[in-house]
Amino acid sequence: GSAYTLPNTATQLTNATPAANGTNGQLTLSDALAYSSNTAFAQLGVALGGDAIAEQAKKFGFGQSITVDGSASTGSPMKAVASTFPSNLPSDKLALASIGQGDTLETPLQNAMIAAAIANGGTLMQPTLVDRVRASDLSTISETGPTVMSQTMSSNTASALTGMMEDVVTKESPTLAIDGVKVAAKTGTAQIGADNQSTDAWMMGFAPADNPQIAVAVVVHNVNTFGVTAAGPIMKQVMEEALKQ
Repeated sequence: GSAYTLPNTATQLTNATPAANGTNGQLTLSDALAYSSNTAFAQLGVALGGDAIAEQAKKFGFGQSITVDGSASTGSPMKAVASTFPSNLPSDKLALASIGQGDTLETPLQNAMIAAAIANGGTLMQPTLVDRVRASDLSTISETGPTVMSQTMSSNTASALTGMMEDVVTKESPTLAIDGVKVAAKTGTAQIGADNQSTDAWMMGFAPADNPQIAVAVVVHNVNTFGVTAAGPIMKQVMEEALKQ
């Protein structure tokens, strides 16, 4: 619907676009994703419960600092701060956390890893900063091998979600389209600051959707517009550059 009253409050959560309201209170999951329906995902979060969402977030890497280079044994490991999904929330706060508002905290790396996991059939990989180290004669001294972190979802679910993320581009955000390339993406607009006067504009996705080569996450901090507007063009440019033959 057009508004959802947060449980046990008088606060109404609304959507940014009429398309996100659905028809007669009904909306497909695909359209909810494509049109960023706050009301749909807030209600879904409450229905699923905080434990289920926290468990899924944990599979993606939430709740742990992620080492991107080095190790405890080599010294000076480079770590990304842990993303967090809040626990033990009352239903009204859970509704907000479920759409990335409230106390949900996420790093750009974490969001890129989620995009990559979906692209990778649900398999989350350990991120690395250095691919290989070469000597002066270009012989390889050391090489980083791929390491699986977790299976976040089934390959069937990842495939279905990929299709929905393609709908984000084809249904709602055609400005993200790249000629001859299928793009899977998700927009995000997180309200921040006093009285939610500002936003963090988010964009994440991967391409080509049918043969993924690159996953990207972009956040533009403290702007007054939507994720697709501020961060979308940056993601698109990075993808286009990476996919140049």
